[in-house]
Amino acid sequence: MPAETSLTTTLQSVCPRVFPDFAPVSTAKPYVTYQFIGGQSLYYLNNTQANRRHHRVQVNVWATTRLQANQLAREVEEAIRLQLSGTPDSEPLAGYDEGNEVRGTVQDFTFYTNR
Repeated sequence: MPAETSLTTTLQSVCPRVFPDFAPVSTAKPYVTYQFIGGQSLYYLNNTQANRRHHRVQVNVWATTRLQANQLAREVEEAIRLQLSGTPDSEPLAGYDEGNEVRGTVQDFTFYTNR
């Protein structure tokens, strides 16, 4: 299963509104967006590709209140940890989008999938 599909399914287990990159302006809150931000290319010593892919992903949670955003961020972290065996690379960073009047968090994760 592609990494995007695995991640979307995992995020939808805690929030039904999940979008790659950005959400449409009229999206109901709360919602989650994500971006793949790289990862280490994995090769064996003989220079052949490994059978796994390393992914780094930034997950953004957006909600009406700070409390709601923080709670959903904790649920996202738990889902990624349990369903993808992912690990957080950081604690959530708080954010505010003045134009859309939403509060959010940004957090980076690492996980692996089969090639």
